[in-house]
Amino acid sequence: MTVSDYCSSIDYINSLEVRRMRRIALILIAVIAVSGLFCGCGRVSASELPSQDQISKIKEEYPGVFGLDTSKGLDIVVWQLAEHDLNFALVRHRDGEYGIVDDELLELTGHKANGLSLDQLKAVLTTYDVSKDDLYIVPWQSSLSSYIPPEVAKDKDGYIRSVRDMLGI
Repeated sequence: MTVSDYCSSIDYINSLEVRRMRRIALILIAVIAVSGLFCGCGRVSASELPSQDQISKIKEEYPGVFGLDTSKGLDIVVWQLAEHDLNFALVRHRDGEYGIVDDELLELTGHKANGLSLDQLKAVLTTYDVSKDDLYIVPWQSSLSSYIPPEVAKDKDGYIRSVRDMLGI
């Protein structure tokens, strides 16, 4: 065996080792990605989880948005009192039996015009184990406001998509 043959065989072995390491790295990346899909941990990172104190404060102000039946999913009711003033409530999914009445939402919000803020809603959603596919956005016109978002009138589906984007769902 010449020195040239020996060097060629070393290069060949090194190239095999590099390919093997690349395959292992790709497999590890795939395993990590798939595990994030099947466990709830892909939804919210630990640093984004609200504190127990934050949840308790929201629970004091809006007790009706906790402990809901999630067997059919949850409806995220959204309304606006002004252009950039989004308000939210959370109710069990009604599966087509709409007609959310003002009294019910006013009861959920403690008879205030304002509902949950975006951050409060995100915090409340962390207390539920519900798939993103089982969260439904329901635009609602509050009787306490004459404001109708132009986006709802023009493109309701687009408005729903933008709310889903804001919520990260």
